[in-house]
Amino acid sequence: MAAAGASVLVVTDLVGSALVPGYDPVRNSISDLAAGRLAWIQDLGLVAFAIGLAALAWGLGRRRAGRTWRAGVVCVALVALDVATIALHDEYGDRDRGGFVIHLELVYALGGLFALATLLLIPGLWRERRAWGIFDAVVGAAWIVLAPIFFIVPTRWDGLYERAIALIVLVWTFGMAWFLMRRRRRVSLT
Repeated sequence: MAAAGASVLVVTDLVGSALVPGYDPVRNSISDLAAGRLAWIQDLGLVAFAIGLAALAWGLGRRRAGRTWRAGVVCVALVALDVATIALHDEYGDRDRGGFVIHLELVYALGGLFALATLLLIPGLWRERRAWGIFDAVVGAAWIVLAPIFFIVPTRWDGLYERAIALIVLVWTFGMAWFLMRRRRRVSLT
């Protein structure tokens, strides 16, 4: 489900980018795509991704690997909730009339929670297999270094840079889904 949710998000981003008049995926952010008449396309992808992340948290939570692992799983579940709130609250500070604007706060929370999730899961993944710990650590380090740069990137590159850092989360999601599938197969064979 995690891989499916991530895949749906990629597809809706591509479809929305092609269908929204005047939208430039290099210049315009993902949030710009999720606002306006065709916002439902990107919102659908974000909700699918949130469901996938919730499923990932559930799958990771079935493994017992200590307190830091549990805290990391909670962070993954909170990232899922955060993404769902971003999609369903549908208020981006795009100068619509009315609405309680919390988009930026949700984006900051997403950044911190994802960084925490990756850091807290490293020890458990390392014990499972060193390569998974390294994968998680590299993804977490890339996120911690590259995600904050988004706020200083020139606005003409917002969309491209945001998609590049979103790719970090997607790669991690696909990786963790693969981790769970391989682990499940190995457990069922024994």
